[in-house]
Amino acid sequence: MTNQYEMLGGQCPFKAASTIETLHAILTTDPPDLSNGNHQVPPSLTQIVRRLLAKAEFTNPAATDGSTLRRLRQVGPTDSVQPNFPWD
Repeated sequence: MTNQYEMLGGQCPFKAASTIETLHAILTTDPPDLSNGNHQVPPSLTQIVRRLLAKAEFTNPAATDGSTLRRLRQVGPTDSVQPNFPWD
């Protein structure tokens, strides 16, 4: 999921000064809001990505009943969302 976050938002969701600090951030912090890096990302898609990167198992839909797929289908086509690559 972090690859999709980076493609949509144009930044790594967990970035720190060292590898150890990055691993700590992955385990303990939530990433910045996806729409901060790319305002074209629909709020519904931002919410889904945030839930997929959630730390607590009960808030991560990948660990529950499969409602994520239903929500992704509701987002609809995202042809208008352009990836925000940091090297562009």
